[in-house]
Amino acid sequence: MALRRKIEESLARLEKETLVSRNGDVYFFLTNEEREINREIKTVDLSGGEEAKLLGELIFSDVLRDQRKYRYSVNKMDFTFNRFCDLHPVGNKTDGALFVSVVTPIDDDYELYDNAKCILESSTEGGQVLVRLGNDERLGRELRAYIQTEKYVRQKNDGTLAESSKRILRDISNDNQERRSRLERLLSEMLPEADWYAAGNGLKLKASTPIAALDEALSYLVQNTFTKMSYLKHLCQEPSKEIQAVLRSNDIGQQTLALTTEEGNKQAIDDMRNYVALMSTANRQIVLHDMLEKRYSLRPYGWPDDEVLILVAQGRPARCRG
Repeated sequence: MALRRKIEESLARLEKETLVSRNGDVYFFLTNEEREINREIKTVDLSGGEEAKLLGELIFSDVLRDQRKYRYSVNKMDFTFNRFCDLHPVGNKTDGALFVSVVTPIDDDYELYDNAKCILESSTEGGQVLVRLGNDERLGRELRAYIQTEKYVRQKNDGTLAESSKRILRDISNDNQERRSRLERLLSEMLPEADWYAAGNGLKLKASTPIAALDEALSYLVQNTFTKMSYLKHLCQEPSKEIQAVLRSNDIGQQTLALTTEEGNKQAIDDMRNYVALMSTANRQIVLHDMLEKRYSLRPYGWPDDEVLILVAQGRPARCRG
């Protein structure tokens, strides 16, 4: 162990002096021209947010396969979620969506995210999923090296370089693609081992893969923040046929269906009738689209659109304009 430590310290000094180049755990001695290029790479400036942007891309697009929706297995409802990395949004934000936020060691406030702060933050936005990655020094080192190298190669590769310089740039670019793959593998290991929080609680996940961990955390979030989801006791297996049957039935058939609905989903029917009564008292128009998109699909309901349509058709609580 003592010998290993001395070797690692010596290699670190050689790398700092740009006498060797590191690619993962492999070190290469550099020629004079390679040394000059590597020195220039180390001086490439990183603008604010570049690291968080790339890290968010690696986490959500590469490791989590660009997942943007979570399907809740109980009622087959799809929940869109907004994605954040060190408070920087990843992709477009959607109003009313869930939140998944990842805190990484490269964030300036990383040390402030102790257990208490993570619990508090996960209770904001009506409840969100918060992930605190472990403090692995490889992440920041490889991330900075990747961005600096990528920017340098893009700036220099203009066709005017000598053939020897072009060869060096090709080798550096190939090494950098390996570096990106290492970053993806590293994050795939770090995510299941991270500290996960949701809706004001620390989670003890059983999942061993990043996607499974995210699904488990989102399942907990949905269960604990959509408090009126349980109002729908009975879910229809074939909603389209159910709606058609209601609309085509005679008065006696509609009464029978209504009684069946009230027996199975009494709380849901009562909630919808209360909503209609409130809108009528306020002399406000009832629009079916608003009921679907701005009320019953959001917290605290999370009801599938088809189930809401069935309730409207069976309960006939009011005339709704689509």
